[in-house]
Amino acid sequence: MINNFVSVDKRNYDISKMQDVKLLMSPTDIKFLIYMLKTKKPKKMLEIGVCNGGSSYYLLKESDPKAVLHSVDIEKDCPHDPTKPTGYTVEENLDKSLWEKRWFRHFGMDVIDCIEEIGGGIDFVLIDTVHTMPGEFLSYLAIIPYLKQGAIVVLHDVFDNYHEIMKDKMLTMWTADSFCTGLLMSAVPSPKKYMPDDQPVPNIGAFEQTGKDLDYVIDVLRALYVRWKYIPDFMLHRYLVMIRKKYGQKAADLFEQCYAMQFEIKDGKYLDKE
Repeated sequence: MINNFVSVDKRNYDISKMQDVKLLMSPTDIKFLIYMLKTKKPKKMLEIGVCNGGSSYYLLKESDPKAVLHSVDIEKDCPHDPTKPTGYTVEENLDKSLWEKRWFRHFGMDVIDCIEEIGGGIDFVLIDTVHTMPGEFLSYLAIIPYLKQGAIVVLHDVFDNYHEIMKDKMLTMWTADSFCTGLLMSAVPSPKKYMPDDQPVPNIGAFEQTGKDLDYVIDVLRALYVRWKYIPDFMLHRYLVMIRKKYGQKAADLFEQCYAMQFEIKDGKYLDKE
């Protein structure tokens, strides 16, 4: 249940300087992100999914100058422009003094590869990755033990699957399978959830991290019974080991059952492969 709707368009956030930069967020999405930063005043931020670095730019520009940002992306080069490195927007558009000693880049790896190095005390997260199952669920499960109680987790593209039927009005790069982030938003049993109020179907949201116990994690894990778009078989054992270590055998058994079902549905790496 969304119990906090934010009127971002009524707030005077200047985003005009970035109009010539290709951003993968709408003006409403950016203003919502800025609102959450200004309201929550984080000290240690984590970004999972960087691409060209448009969101990294705002996380660094609009946060406290003493706050640090750890950005994680599986790609070393930007998928939208392979001639440039992941996150290039920051270096090209933001004053060096605002990022040089505050921005820690973990590119060419999954978040499970670097979360131990990043460490605990994370109080603000932006997750914006693949959007198809099980994508964002795996990222979130990897970071829960490292989040402060009350940390804010922002999820972008929570209704990408809706965009598929709005092709004439919105970008066409998403598909009806892009419901992973929205499902995560619904599955997390947090009593404090936020969305902007100026869109019929908001595409960004956030929730407050209110639990880390087994019951909390089980609620998230159960959503993985939903059919997966792809099976990251090279990562599954590592996630299983992590879940057993961080959450116990009951959680590990449930995770193993969820992914075993996916192999039964379709034999092969990609579930939609003919």
